[in-house]
Amino acid sequence: MLAGYLNAHTARQQDWPAWEKGSPRHRHERAVDARGRLLLQFCCDIGARIVNGRVTGDEEGATTSHGVQRTARPVKMTIGDYYIVPASHRLTQSSGGPGTPAHLQP
Repeated sequence: MLAGYLNAHTARQQDWPAWEKGSPRHRHERAVDARGRLLLQFCCDIGARIVNGRVTGDEEGATTSHGVQRTARPVKMTIGDYYIVPASHRLTQSSGGPGTPAHLQP
């Protein structure tokens, strides 16, 4: 499992190759950025799937942290840690609330 804050926005874009059948995931964000496109391509290239937004307890791909960036003009921030697993793993119920990793069964 790869887990962490990857500073990427993937929206609801698919993280599997176009020729494969995959299950959609949900995500609160609406935009995809350059890092998000790289992360999605990475998942396609190595046969991995993003867990966020695909498990019970995190159906909407919730953010894992909220805060305020302390600058001259405070800006609200949200952070979404990503959890990524091999496509061969079966995703089941999450171990807690939104943003927690899923229990995995090979």
